[in-house]
Formats: sequence, C-alpha cells, structure tokens
Amino acid sequence: MYVVLSQKIDTESPYHYPAKYRNQLHPGDIFVYYQGNRHNKKHRYYFGTGVIGKIIKTDDNNYFASLIQCKKFEKNVPIYLPGGGYIEQLGYESIRKKENPPWQSSIRPLSEEAYKYIISQAGDLIIQGNAESII
Repeated sequence: MYVVLSQKIDTESPYHYPAKYRNQLHPGDIFVYYQGNRHNKKHRYYFGTGVIGKIIKTDDNNYFASLIQCKKFEKNVPIYLPGGGYIEQLGYESIRKKENPPWQSSIRPLSEEAYKYIISQAGDLIIQGNAESII
C-alpha cells in the first residue's frame, strides 16, 4: 500500500503517530513524505519517500514506525497538478470515495498512480546517509 505521511521537514525518524491511525500504517507500506502549510501554498509539497519498517506501540495512544530505505527528493514536488487540481486526486477511486484528499489527516492512502507521478517529478532520489532517517 502507498501512503502519505504529513510531517514537518525538520522532524527525524522514527515517525510518531496517534492510535487513531493504527490501522492505516503497516510494515512494508511505501510512503511519500508531505510538508504542508495551510497559510503558504509554496510550502505544500512532497519531499521524500521510503518504506515503513517495524512499528512499535508504546502505550494505548502512541505508535512509532521506523522509516527505512529513505530517499530525499532532488526537487520538492508541489501538491498541485499543472492543469489544476491535486496530485492526490490521481486514481483516487481506488483508495477513497471523495475526490479531494483528507488534508487534515496526517496519514492518508495514496494511489499507485499518484505515487508514480510524484516520483516522476522528484528528480534524483538521494539516498540518506542514515538509512533509518529521511533527513
């Protein structure tokens, strides 16, 4: 499965998320990192990819996923399609009912079509020195 992880770009692995997302993230999922800013459209972009590794539950409310095979994009990829709309609208029918993505969700499903488009726009994928971290 492909997923989007919303995260500030200065945050390091492991990825922390609350229990309400526990069924949306699984080891082996391929992720795209998303940086969002509701006040500045220029700061809405995808900036890396990787694979979800081991997931640890620390208590009833907190989960941590290790991020492996992480690669930073050479170029940040804006969330918008050149002709209008959002990248996450590509192939949305295979993952959700509504065309627009649930922006408020910090973990959301991504179609294979949208994932491939993002990767095609990212330039070189730069392997990170620490395989467990995207930064």
